Amino acid sequence: MKLATIAILSLTLPLVAQQPRAPDPAPKITDAHRAEFFKRQLALANAQQAFQAAQSQAQQAIAEMTKDCGDKFRPQLDQQGDPVCVAIPEPPKPAVPAKK
Repeated sequence: MKLATIAILSLTLPLVAQQPRAPDPAPKITDAHRAEFFKRQLALANAQQAFQAAQSQAQQAIAEMTKDCGDKFRPQLDQQGDPVCVAIPEPPKPAVPAKK
C-alpha cells in the first residue's frame, strides 16, 4: 500500500507542477498620479495651442513686412537683428553658347 501511494504521488506531482499558475495582478496607478498626468496633459495641449497662435501671428507679421518691402525687395534681419528691406538679387542670365 505504501508503495502504491508513493508511486501515485510520484506520477501526479510532476503534473501538478506543470500546470500554469495565475499571472500576478497588474499594479495600480494611484489617483494622485492619474490627476497629475491629466493636469500635465492639459498644460501641454494649452502650450501647443499658444505656440500655434504665436506662429500664425509671426507669419502674418512677415507677410505684412513683405508687402512693405514691395516687389523688388524682401524683408531680412540686419546684423543687429532688426528687420530691413534688401534688394532681391536678379537671377543669373543663362550663358550663351559660343559660336564656332
